[in-house]
Amino acid sequence: MSEHQMSEHKQPHESLDDIVSVLRARQRRIQTCVLAARGLFYGSLGGLTVAVVGAAMRATWIRPVPWPALAVTAALALLAAMIGLLRRLDALQLAHALDRAAASEDRFASALQLAGHHRQARVRMVAEDALAHVGETHPRAALPWKAPPELKWLPLPVAALVLVCWLAPGPRLYATEPAPEISSDEWAAIQQEFSKHLDELDHPETPEEKEMRRRIEQLVSSLEKNPAKKDVLAQIARLQSELKQRQLSLGTRDVSMRKVANVLRGEKPLDRMKSLLREGQYSKAAEEMRALAEQMSADKLSMTAAEFEAASKDFERMAAELASHEELSQACRDCANAASSMNRERLSESLRRFSRTLDKNVDDLRQCDSCRSSNRLLDELRRRLSGSKPCGGCNKPGCASCNAFVRRSDKKGGSKAGWGTAAKWDGGTLGKREVQRLPDLVDVREGQGADTALTTISPEERAVSERSAKEVYAEMVRKAEADLDLEEVPLAYRDYLRRYFSAISPKEESNPPESEE
Repeated sequence: MSEHQMSEHKQPHESLDDIVSVLRARQRRIQTCVLAARGLFYGSLGGLTVAVVGAAMRATWIRPVPWPALAVTAALALLAAMIGLLRRLDALQLAHALDRAAASEDRFASALQLAGHHRQARVRMVAEDALAHVGETHPRAALPWKAPPELKWLPLPVAALVLVCWLAPGPRLYATEPAPEISSDEWAAIQQEFSKHLDELDHPETPEEKEMRRRIEQLVSSLEKNPAKKDVLAQIARLQSELKQRQLSLGTRDVSMRKVANVLRGEKPLDRMKSLLREGQYSKAAEEMRALAEQMSADKLSMTAAEFEAASKDFERMAAELASHEELSQACRDCANAASSMNRERLSESLRRFSRTLDKNVDDLRQCDSCRSSNRLLDELRRRLSGSKPCGGCNKPGCASCNAFVRRSDKKGGSKAGWGTAAKWDGGTLGKREVQRLPDLVDVREGQGADTALTTISPEERAVSERSAKEVYAEMVRKAEADLDLEEVPLAYRDYLRRYFSAISPKEESNPPESEE
């Protein structure tokens, strides 16, 4: 090895160090490659184990490329190579390997051990002798490359890994989880909105009202936790059922004095009573009636004929609205008759009776209003949840969630019986998030109206309707849709009704004939 021979002007230990550094570099390369091959073998075994486990579990990463198995193999091989690169090498063992290759009988190892001896002349002689014997020996002869046994068996785990990944079954097919109908932001917005509505309700007084208010507040506060929509609707249905049963147990279940107050014209001297009834202050309204009666008895309140007539009409309207409650309705009729007679004493006495009747039913009226307001709030919450769609109510064409085709059309009817998808039942578009739950029927609730006399029409006479044929047809369609919503009707019957109404639909507006005198 000419490049490692000692020159005459160099010190012996410098040549020894050069030879040892060359041997150390070669041994480090050999050691790194051997450990990397062993790490690749054992890493392929680990990757094969990971691939077998993934195939047994039908993991999704097993195809098309098993990255976890390859990562385990590469990680172990890289770790073994780093260990071989950083592993400490013994210079004396390298010297013995060089002596064996050169057959120098450990001369080079002895010279390396005596390099630091204090007798430099003897050290120089030993070093020159060692260099003379090993100078022509190549490092490859001293440190030959020997493949580790693991390298011979490496193709087996690699082939097994490829075979497992090729024959592994595909991942299981799972149904995709549908998008939530109501997002977390919508839940938070609904919770904030109905919390404000709860604060606007009247303060509960009875234990039953407090318990119902607590349950409603608990329901509203639970909305921010993103509950299941069906669970919230079921809880709303239970609360509404309890409110309905409680309202039926009251004597004034169908009476709404706040609605009654809206029919009053509000003219003097009943304007103050109207405002108190609208605010739900029934006790103060009864006191106001007694004050009016006292003023009339003391001749401190003078009323004109127009005021008597207006008061009579107001009490008649109140009696019609309170027809479901016989006692309150009779008190209103007495006041109406007294006002129509323009007798102040009689009117004052009727007002006193009305105030006593109202005082007696104050608690029932207030509880009925509380049930009605709570039921209205729950009904609004139910409709809000029912109207929430996964798309957010985009109303785009082709969106099946919001049924955009029907919403954007100008046709009559709705997506199902009893639900309107047009702003007008006889045509017209419906805006975003607008809904008409029930049709506006022409027939109103029966009440105590004015007496009418029917005249007999002779065969020669003809009655003329004030409504057109299209209006009558639209009313029949609305009634049919409302009736279909009450029960489950087979599809064949619905198709028969559709063909029936298509057959009787008016083709053109008929001009009503002039009536003969």
